[in-house]
Amino acid sequence: DEISEESSEEYKTSETYHLNLAGTYLKKKEYKKAEEEVIKAIQKNPRCPPAWIQLAKVYVEAKREEEAIEIYKKIYNDFKKEREEIIVGLTDLFLKTDKIAEAEKFVAVIKKELVVGKHVMTCEGMLNEEKNNIRKAIALYLKSLEIDPSIARTYGMLGTFSMNYTWNWQESEMYFKKAIELSPNS
Repeated sequence: DEISEESSEEYKTSETYHLNLAGTYLKKKEYKKAEEEVIKAIQKNPRCPPAWIQLAKVYVEAKREEEAIEIYKKIYNDFKKEREEIIVGLTDLFLKTDKIAEAEKFVAVIKKELVVGKHVMTCEGMLNEEKNNIRKAIALYLKSLEIDPSIARTYGMLGTFSMNYTWNWQESEMYFKKAIELSPNS
């Protein structure tokens, strides 16, 4: 089951419909139906990165994290344009499943492979957060936003820190509002 090296630029309408239907099932917590629809989209076009990423998200929601990790690992090298979303998703899964050593190893690999950019710093921040290196995590998140101030997830993480660690309610509110502004439908 090799995935082509290049992702398809255009996705057929029916693939999009399958993914939207899967999203509907996911919101209803009908994970089997969601998985079936995503697989239909993948069968129509195995080079459709959003389908593979959505399959991993279905597995996460269905508490099938190991399968989600395998999907992210499978597509990591195959879809260059989506790599940033994939590395954040995979790092997050490693941390959620208490695979700290794997997360550290993965972050080390991506730091070597990729230009140290916004998402690499976000992943490093997540790893430092997990290790309770809160100041370092905050610094990495802020540096990530210096590179690209449009990462809603990073603003959300900073909002959580401001709320739970520094008790700076104004700052927390500002970060959460910015996250909502950047990603109103997530």
